[in-house]
Amino acid sequence: MVRFARLCVPVLLACSAPAFAAPGHGFDAKAYPAAIAKAEAGQPGVDYTWLRIQTSAKLGWVEPDWREIDRAGDLIDAHPDQALQLAQARMAQVWTDFTAHIVAQLALKKLGRDAEAARQGAIAAAITASIAGGHKGTVVDDAFNAASIAEEYRVLLLLHFKSDHQSLVMQGGERFDVFDVRDLRNDDTRKVWFNIDAFFGKELEP
Repeated sequence: MVRFARLCVPVLLACSAPAFAAPGHGFDAKAYPAAIAKAEAGQPGVDYTWLRIQTSAKLGWVEPDWREIDRAGDLIDAHPDQALQLAQARMAQVWTDFTAHIVAQLALKKLGRDAEAARQGAIAAAITASIAGGHKGTVVDDAFNAASIAEEYRVLLLLHFKSDHQSLVMQGGERFDVFDVRDLRNDDTRKVWFNIDAFFGKELEP
């Protein structure tokens, strides 16, 4: 059995929604699949921040849960082919969900498909690196950048944080979600900052 916390270990560093929403303003239906193909081929120069924002726009700025994440993790050891199928189905829906790429990486490794596993691991790492942007999320000037609410919660889980409170802060003309969190590994508390200008209010746009 592989639960989400264990899935996150190889990567350094949810809110319910309709399964099918109309693409939001700014979605580039031609450039988006081309960028994904470039990333999956391991080509350089992929803008993962742009890809994450485009994924949110494709989903109408409201991302659906991956309800089968725990089932996918449970299947990795005994039935990696099934875990891989679940991960691929999630990628088809939300390509920038790094948890799906982690599941795919581990399942492919079990199947002996090491080169493909390495590619999925590299994609997961690139997505999380684009969220972090070299920051630690500790203060406003060190904030992570998020492309969706669901992405914020994925990062908190990746970091083994449980959110006790969340607030919206306006500062310097930008909007931030600030989470009061507890580290599940040692019970330490801290704040985690996310810049949310990429998606704030866009789900309400016509």
